[in-house]
Amino acid sequence: MSASSIISDDRVFLNILQRNNVPFIIPTDLIVRLYELRIITVEEFKGGMEMIKPYVSAYRKIK
Repeated sequence: MSASSIISDDRVFLNILQRNNVPFIIPTDLIVRLYELRIITVEEFKGGMEMIKPYVSAYRKIK
């Protein structure tokens, strides 16, 4: 099994990845990109964004 990037939204972890030139993508950007590439349908896109919404909101409230 191999991977070309890491999926995370942990800001501290992402800073470490960035300092070490390790590719990453945040979950919301991944969902958008999958839709742009037509890998998922608009319904799946909307459903994915809706499911992740509570976590994104919680993160923003902490900031």
